[in-house]
Amino acid sequence: MNRLFPLIILLLTTALTPNGLTISTDKQIYRPGETVHITIQGPANTPIAIEIHDPVSPGQVDQVNTNSQGVATYD
Repeated sequence: MNRLFPLIILLLTTALTPNGLTISTDKQIYRPGETVHITIQGPANTPIAIEIHDPVSPGQVDQVNTNSQGVATYD
């Protein structure tokens, strides 16, 4: 059974979570309207829950799966 890793992404460049996931974005600063590109590295073939908050809209929850190399991307 695959374990679902919950994450909360706050504008960051790179972070290592307690469960061994590495989370990074492609830029340090985003202007209003720009798309945030998130890369997650962790265990291969694992579902990961993503929760994103911004000052204007309520939280957005989504799920991605890491590939066979343990990498997932989210925009």
